[in-house]
Amino acid sequence: MESLSVNSYEDIPLYTLDLNENSGFPFWIGKNRFRQNSQLHQHQYIQINYVVKGRGYHIVNNTPHEIEVGDIFVMPPFVPHKILSSEKSAAVEVMEIEFVPEFINEQFNNISQVRGLFDFSYIASFIVCVDEIRSNIRLSAQDQQEVNRIIQHLYQEYQLQRPLFEHAFKALLMQLLVIVNRSFSELPENSQYIQLYAKHRNTIENVVSHIEECYMEDLKVEDMARLAMMSQSYFCYFFKLLVGKTFTQYLIEVRLKYAKQALQQSDASITEVATNCGFNNVSHFIRTFKANVNLSPTQYRKVSKG
Repeated sequence: MESLSVNSYEDIPLYTLDLNENSGFPFWIGKNRFRQNSQLHQHQYIQINYVVKGRGYHIVNNTPHEIEVGDIFVMPPFVPHKILSSEKSAAVEVMEIEFVPEFINEQFNNISQVRGLFDFSYIASFIVCVDEIRSNIRLSAQDQQEVNRIIQHLYQEYQLQRPLFEHAFKALLMQLLVIVNRSFSELPENSQYIQLYAKHRNTIENVVSHIEECYMEDLKVEDMARLAMMSQSYFCYFFKLLVGKTFTQYLIEVRLKYAKQALQQSDASITEVATNCGFNNVSHFIRTFKANVNLSPTQYRKVSKG
């Protein structure tokens, strides 16, 4: 079967957390029923799917994979997929847990700090290209029992929304991710996913270095995506995941860092500082500087020089 091209993704519905009931939280849980007419779609977040009833097929990259009760699979953002029932008269029922990565690990704010448990045990299993998606993990009977317990508690916490339920939800989700990742890592072929993630990580680190060196140039996100050899949507997701900021936010941050140095250490005009730091419009530079530093460039220079 021919794989979907990245360009064809534009015509596939993209779901966001805002579309769910009780939106406003960086997570959601609910039950969905899929029959034989479900549509191909993609998500803007990580989605955990746990089959609770029926049998069917999970179709990723036009390839069907059989699923049954007790199977669990994790879908990265921006990967088209759909779930179909294998029976005309019955639906396959799936508990869906959706969340943004920042909800789990608030330490994703500096690429140099992304190490340890969440570097590989959490991320590598999920952040892979569309051709490498693992359709499902077949849990042991013991793990199925524990996953059922956790998901029931997750659903209860989300429905009741008692005080501190966000913390309870996060703690339970962490337990679920540990089980999923242990089951995943025990499969011998999965060393390829660790290598794939490491490759992507190095790519983003190279992009970050490129921004530091060429911040004064007209850097565009589409050019950086091509440099990373990723689709633009996937690049934007992975960059924010590792750096903790969008590409645009990080680029502005770097430019302002060097602008502040120039204002402190030189007598260059505001226009020169703006141009030398990649701001083509001095008015935009002044507005951006003031919005981020709470001082105008002139005020900052005066204060920094005493």
